[in-house]
Amino acid sequence: MTTAISGNWLKDGNHYTNPKFKFSIVLATRKHPTENKPNRYALIKHPEGKPEYLSGLYPTQTEGVFKIDYQGKKYTIEQINTTQLFIKPRKS
Repeated sequence: MTTAISGNWLKDGNHYTNPKFKFSIVLATRKHPTENKPNRYALIKHPEGKPEYLSGLYPTQTEGVFKIDYQGKKYTIEQINTTQLFIKPRKS
């Protein structure tokens, strides 16, 4: 089963791409994080048009691994190194 954003994403410039998708993912740092809004977040960048907010990157107990929510589904996003992300569905 393919899910909305699951897969391996490779860095291309300042964004991450996956050939299965027409959009890319950008990781950004919030200027004014709050208790409910984490320091880092992710955007979806469509080929044309404005970026779309994907989710805040909520830290886990594992360095480089974050929880995200997208379209009502829960995912884990792992920043494997500076050039690769891996996104997979998570169980709550």
